[in-house]
Amino acid sequence: MQDVAAWQPPRHARRPKRDRDRPFKTHDYSGHGSGGQSHEGVGDHEPRSEEKKGVSALSAMHEAAAAAVAQEERNADAVMSVEGKALAGTAAEDECGAGRAGFNPDFCDVEVCSVPPALASGADRRIVKALAAVEETHARLLRTASLIPEILQDPSEKCLVELVELYGSLSLDLPDRGHLRPARAWQQDWSSYYVTAHSDVDFVVEMKPGVSPAAVAQRLVEKGPWRLTNQVQVHKFGSTQYTLVGTIDKQLDDSDAKSCEVFLDITCIENHLHFERFKQRQEAFRRVFLDVRSRMEAQYAAQGALAFDAYIHLLKAFAAKVPGNALTGFQATCIGLFTLMNGHFRMKPMQSIAPCLFEGFLRFCIMFYQDTPRTQYHYRSLAIDLTGGGKFQPRMSSCWRSEIYFMAVEERMCTQMADRMNIAHSLEPSRVSIEAHALLTTTFCKHVDNWEQRPSIGAGPPVILPDAAMT
Repeated sequence: MQDVAAWQPPRHARRPKRDRDRPFKTHDYSGHGSGGQSHEGVGDHEPRSEEKKGVSALSAMHEAAAAAVAQEERNADAVMSVEGKALAGTAAEDECGAGRAGFNPDFCDVEVCSVPPALASGADRRIVKALAAVEETHARLLRTASLIPEILQDPSEKCLVELVELYGSLSLDLPDRGHLRPARAWQQDWSSYYVTAHSDVDFVVEMKPGVSPAAVAQRLVEKGPWRLTNQVQVHKFGSTQYTLVGTIDKQLDDSDAKSCEVFLDITCIENHLHFERFKQRQEAFRRVFLDVRSRMEAQYAAQGALAFDAYIHLLKAFAAKVPGNALTGFQATCIGLFTLMNGHFRMKPMQSIAPCLFEGFLRFCIMFYQDTPRTQYHYRSLAIDLTGGGKFQPRMSSCWRSEIYFMAVEERMCTQMADRMNIAHSLEPSRVSIEAHALLTTTFCKHVDNWEQRPSIGAGPPVILPDAAMT
């Protein structure tokens, strides 16, 4: 039996960066140091092969995205017969008076691109199938998640916590969140979840006054099938995060049980104010995520919902291939939602939707995060705000290399600048730009088009160079 209170991680052991493989795991919301330190720590469990995971995800991503591009080439003769339009193609004039194509982020007011349904969904289905976890893994994560409240809120034991809440990727597909989704005239026939083979289970708990966070980890170790592998304390946000690993499938032999292990992250918050801020930020993300998906679905019905899900999996796979801690899956998803809200993509006839969205994301990363600014719209001068439909704001703090916020939430909670949660705290801009450039040139084109974004600061959608400059 492990003594959690006395537990210390081995000095030379490193905890693998599983955050890359779970898109909505938000260490950002658990806390960070003022110098940009993340919530990552060290641990004593056997590190998983990050190179193997990255290569696996990258291979699947290449195969799925390249299949869509190849399909476009095979159908080149039919392109002229398809009256494909960009998702938003309204004309606009920039501040210099030159004609540009502006993108309308309100999907409901835009004419549908006339891509044949079978072609539009075929590649996107392959992307989801290649990158999403198999149903067995998804079910195992759900079974694991169901045990945590039972253990921590067992009425026969001393009450340790005020509230226990699931968050992360697994929380986005629970049945009780169905009321947040639009009524459907079609039946979804692909994976409805966003977990991957490397996803874990994430809970946040508000501690009872006077109860140590170590008591939560101790109870899980004593009452459940887990062993403690890591703990990180962040005094600034009054939180302690414990990482445990184990399997609930007791009937498996040792070799199978090892492959079926589930990682469990429990974030214990002792201060009620910090817990409420954590919840508000998580809920802001869920609202943005589900709203963008709903708008895609309203515009394209099943094709739009499928394209969005495939797009999210491509974002996660891209984050998994970026070396080190330069880009987490959650950061990639937030940036991907921003580019989608602002229409930073170009729909292509005879190509499925998700690769079009993903190409727009890669181009944005190349332009916005490159070392040498090509325009004034650059991470050194602008922060990304995911609220209000997604917009740029002037930089808030010079302590960070780049910044991403749910600004309306921070303002509503009246948080001081030092207490605001910068989602991009660990993001390495130049590395993200380089990796996006490499993937764009190998998967979509040999040369990066001059596809630059000139948004207005603080309000309104960005504008894009006309099609002539993108060929």
